[in-house]
Amino acid sequence: MKVAILGNMNNNHFSTMRYLRDLGVDTYLFLYVNEQKHFMPEMDTWEIKNWEKYIIQTELINGNYRNFLRFYKNIRYVRKIFSDYDFIIANGMGPAYFFISNIKLDIFKPYCFQGEFLTKEVKFKKKRHLLQFNFLKYFQWQGLKYNTNLVITYDISDKNLYYFNKIGSKVKKLSVPMVYNREKIDISKINLSKQMNEILKQMSKTEHVLFHHVRHLWINQPFGDKKNNILFEGFAKYIKLSNKKSIRIYTLEYGKDVEATKELIKKLEIENYVTWLPMLMRKEIMLLIEKSSIGGSAFNKFLWGGAGWEFMSKGIPFLHYFDTTPEEFEKIHNTPFPDFINVSNPDQIAKKLIDFEKNPEKYKKMGENLKDWFDKYNGISLAKEYKKLIDAKIK
Repeated sequence: MKVAILGNMNNNHFSTMRYLRDLGVDTYLFLYVNEQKHFMPEMDTWEIKNWEKYIIQTELINGNYRNFLRFYKNIRYVRKIFSDYDFIIANGMGPAYFFISNIKLDIFKPYCFQGEFLTKEVKFKKKRHLLQFNFLKYFQWQGLKYNTNLVITYDISDKNLYYFNKIGSKVKKLSVPMVYNREKIDISKINLSKQMNEILKQMSKTEHVLFHHVRHLWINQPFGDKKNNILFEGFAKYIKLSNKKSIRIYTLEYGKDVEATKELIKKLEIENYVTWLPMLMRKEIMLLIEKSSIGGSAFNKFLWGGAGWEFMSKGIPFLHYFDTTPEEFEKIHNTPFPDFINVSNPDQIAKKLIDFEKNPEKYKKMGENLKDWFDKYNGISLAKEYKKLIDAKIK
């Protein structure tokens, strides 16, 4: 049984491929031409030589109208590279490409709310761009309706499933193995950049590192707002309340509102307690997470994203706001509520940081619980659920 996975948004499918290979499944990752550089596999592992023979660069472009118009060339190409595979998983334009090529898509795993290239909410300045989008949408819709066996998503809310329900898609509630945490790295044996060595050196001199690598996105954002400002406002209150002031924030110059955050930090007079880092590769970020005492995620009331999963995978307690109760979460997701620090406003953040400073061992134990939760409900355990779906097709 050979398994193909097309698309690698956020390196989710690179993680999935590695876990499945660890489980003995002959799995290969296929990349779109326009995968974001920040999320290429080599950015996510120090052991790329162990995996590169299972990674194939395709000629397919995700969401490009002109490229998709080359029907016959795309059909020949898709049939040529995927015809030998027994099970296919894809995101992005996968449903459309496999539909025109008459190759069954076993699983569609959308990375976008309501699914890629389906929504009517997209706004275009030029009419031709709308027409191009609708053209892609037609084939995406047909691919999902007539040529896709299963849609997998963790968000089974009516709003997220709106288009899938209209299409009549069969949907299974399942998360995605967001982070591969089975790579054991000895820092002394890898070739770190001078920049990374300097960052690690500075972190080693900090008693408690609060690591915040979420995209800075909080000014006039109707969708995707991370509310980073709440973290810094809470941290400023902590600085005023704390005698030790042992916590220091390390954050990335990542996101369109970096300058706004810098202005806020200046206004809050906490510049001496914040260190700005340049954009880093995920494999570098994971090393810094291991050196952190506590994490800072997002405060937009939604389920934690990639940063939260990364903290969990390494056993780091983290601040985040998710507007739910443990009882509601368990009822919806059929798993116990993970033991992260659920805080919604600056006062709550300040209070928790003071408590962390006084009782670091309590939060260290919280991190250990999060690692156990991740290994039980995500990571390799979650990959086993995908393996069951693959094995079911063999039977």
